[in-house]
Amino acid sequence: MDRRMEPGARGRTRLRASGMKTPGQCAHGRLGARKRWFLIAGASAVAGIVAVSYIRPLWRSHRPSLGTQSTALEAAVALGETKQEGPQANREEFPDTQGNRLGPAPGPSEPTPDVPEPIPVPPEGASQADQLLAALPSTVEELKREEIEVVERLMEDLPGSSDPIALMGMVHNEQGNTARAIDCWQRCLKLNPRRADVYDAMGVVAQRKQAYEEAAAHFRKALEIEPTQFGAHFHLAQVLLGTGKAEEAVAALEEGIRIHPQESESYFLLGRTYLQLREYEKAKKNYLAAIKLRPNHTNAHYGLAGTCAKLGQREESRKYLERFKELKAERLDGIIAQAKTPDETLLRPVVARTYTSAGRIYRGHGKPAKAEQLWRIAARLDPTDVASRRELAQLYEASNRNQDALRICEQLCDIDPRRAEYYANTGVLYVRVDRIHAALSALEKAMKLEPENTNYRRMYEQIQDALP
Repeated sequence: MDRRMEPGARGRTRLRASGMKTPGQCAHGRLGARKRWFLIAGASAVAGIVAVSYIRPLWRSHRPSLGTQSTALEAAVALGETKQEGPQANREEFPDTQGNRLGPAPGPSEPTPDVPEPIPVPPEGASQADQLLAALPSTVEELKREEIEVVERLMEDLPGSSDPIALMGMVHNEQGNTARAIDCWQRCLKLNPRRADVYDAMGVVAQRKQAYEEAAAHFRKALEIEPTQFGAHFHLAQVLLGTGKAEEAVAALEEGIRIHPQESESYFLLGRTYLQLREYEKAKKNYLAAIKLRPNHTNAHYGLAGTCAKLGQREESRKYLERFKELKAERLDGIIAQAKTPDETLLRPVVARTYTSAGRIYRGHGKPAKAEQLWRIAARLDPTDVASRRELAQLYEASNRNQDALRICEQLCDIDPRRAEYYANTGVLYVRVDRIHAALSALEKAMKLEPENTNYRRMYEQIQDALP
């Protein structure tokens, strides 16, 4: 974060009201009230600097591959088959906890406005976002049509940009219109041939059609353009492994892990590849790495059970097999529950993600007011969506709307109370609005979740030391 955290006059009033000693009442009252509060403000400023150094990266935007899909809920995987799952999208720069794509940010070499629109001020009364939300359709067909119309409006507002066309291809692909998706992506590449994410998406479509040579060519083109393209190494390794080129798959996966070391699916597939190559110790090492990143990884437990059996480690094999059976049953229960959920309820988060993606593109093109509208609608469409809320928190924080940012951060803590970063950011915002004791409480939760994180403890101690 980029501003200092000072308690200010309101902070002094609240500290007195809480029954704590004022500067004149302290043992060090000889310093004088003004000097005492100057020291407090200085200590708070130091805490603010710490927040800048260690917490601001939480709000970094991330653009996963257009083609990243969630296959983790497929019944075959849930029943324990060894079909590999897609790259885990639950990443913290910004994780999509449902495991779906977040959509493209503005592509490389996209034109940006010379004078971006100012960041919006807080809305008064019923905002346009609220009005739009009240009119949103609810049936499956209406929701699908709304998803298309959102991107059509984006295309009208940003003529000549490849970003809306790339997103339209993604929407068509999700809705099962593969031919129209490919047409959109080809049009996109004519406008901007440097779209690694689009090549990756086209590769996924070709892979599903079992056109493996075509798929590999698309993935290699994506990596040629952008060697750090999220998902492309994994997808290329899938194709290579499926065509019997296990050694080449190992190289692709190891490079992908070097660039994105927090992707559990890459470790899982590397473990599976080493198992195929009969390098059991390496297979076990990578399966364990996958489970460390994702403790409920069903297939990694299954792979570990088989690998440990090959190594003669029967007790470990039994332990992982039992855990696999538990996870399989849990996933099957989830699939059954999902099957009973109305289709329109399942589709609302999908439409919310499209709103989030469109908003990200708007902001990338200097239109934050329109971005805010779409992100607010996305958050209301899906009460558990974190992507739209992170975007809103970043927008509000950048425009000094601390109360709005705090409200969003509190929602994030409620949605995922296991994320220490959310509590840490909430603590920083509490200090900004002069709620010092609430800030300390939030940081205590962050430290409890990540006791090894010295940054949180340092922030906590510096804020605590600033109290009279």
